[in-house]
Amino acid sequence: MDYADRAPDVWSTVGILRYSSYPDDLEALAIKVSAERDSEQLGLWTLTYDYSSRPFDFGNSGNGSTLSPTQTDQSVDPPSRPPTFEWGSVATTRLLGPKDQAGKAVVNSAGQVFDPPIEIPSHNATCTITSYKDISGFDPIAKINTFQDSINSAAFVMVICPGASTTFPAKTVRCTKYACSTHCENNAYFWEVKIELEIKLAFWNPVSVLDAGTLQIASAGLPPQPILDKNGAQVTSPVPLNGMGLPLNAGGTLQYIDFKGYQEVDFAGLLS
Repeated sequence: MDYADRAPDVWSTVGILRYSSYPDDLEALAIKVSAERDSEQLGLWTLTYDYSSRPFDFGNSGNGSTLSPTQTDQSVDPPSRPPTFEWGSVATTRLLGPKDQAGKAVVNSAGQVFDPPIEIPSHNATCTITSYKDISGFDPIAKINTFQDSINSAAFVMVICPGASTTFPAKTVRCTKYACSTHCENNAYFWEVKIELEIKLAFWNPVSVLDAGTLQIASAGLPPQPILDKNGAQVTSPVPLNGMGLPLNAGGTLQYIDFKGYQEVDFAGLLS
């Protein structure tokens, strides 16, 4: 490279950026560059780029035989390292209904919903993200208050590694944990940020609840009145309503009311 009397801006001059992928191996990233003046040609510099496919959480600075899971690449400040992603799943349950996977209403032969509702085992995908932030300019409390137990209001794109990303539709990702702890390295302090996400492709919002109760709106001018059974006694268990505060007629379509169970926020700033 032709430069007169100073080393070039080695991370941008030839189009190779920090963590750029190697042309023939997308998993190998540029982690180090050095510049050495050419001894034979005046004004020229020789640039040497080091690539590695070793994950950052296993270290890039050891000799290959003494690496431990706690080692990191000491040549790169923590905030400059790409985040690491760990994928898994969590066991949970979900309500069977209002319709099953074939579209059949989950009711008994008389058209009534089951009480209590039927729950079946289920699993949701999870993702644990670890990254580092500068101490200054990063407010962990604001981040926690914004994202903890919130869901993505719009499509959320996560860049897993250079050249690879995954997109989740709106309302499918819930932040179940946003934690920050101090991290000391090379006599400097940083924030270590751990984010846990749970993905539910059936959407976190809305939460649909069966329209049912023991009271009805018999008249607009009266407060809700008890629903009576065929013997004139007040019912003690909720009965389906028709969406307008009246008992649902036999054979009628069950009505559900949608509620916003989770705060919806833009996840674009989740990793910033």
